[in-house]
Amino acid sequence: GGRGSIIGSVLGAMIVGNVVRDNGYTGIQLDGADGVVRDNRVSSNDRGIVANWSGYEISLREIRENSVFDNRSLGIQVVDADVTVAENVVYGHASGSYSIGIQASDAAVLGNIVFANSTGIQINGFSNRAEANRVYANRTGIAVNAATDLTGNIVYSNSLGIDVQPGFGGYQGRI
Repeated sequence: GGRGSIIGSVLGAMIVGNVVRDNGYTGIQLDGADGVVRDNRVSSNDRGIVANWSGYEISLREIRENSVFDNRSLGIQVVDADVTVAENVVYGHASGSYSIGIQASDAAVLGNIVFANSTGIQINGFSNRAEANRVYANRTGIAVNAATDLTGNIVYSNSLGIDVQPGFGGYQGRI
């Protein structure tokens, strides 16, 4: 098994309503693509959904309403993306110490349900928001080491609820 779907430098990419599973590395990967990943079931890959928009001028970026579960290392990974990750159900990424439900850099992580991962949500980078997420039954609920506003999240039944580590120049944001 190799990679599932890889979309690069495309305007208006729509990945909607698919079952993506059993790929050796990544289920869905967008590199520089402008688009939406919505209503997919992504499981049993090494990484579920990966979006890397670094260095691109893109207007529509959204990962919404997906079920992402039982991938070996990462459920959803967003790198330098200025993207919205919203209303996803992400669970079962707990096979190792680096198994993360949602890992985001420069993103808005809104209204997701995240459980049964080593780390539920990990926030890196700058200009982040994590709001109205329900995060439970993880080793670490939310880990933050960047400028992030954490508001209205429901975080419970984790070994460690919210872990705030100083990033470059200390922590800036609201909790």
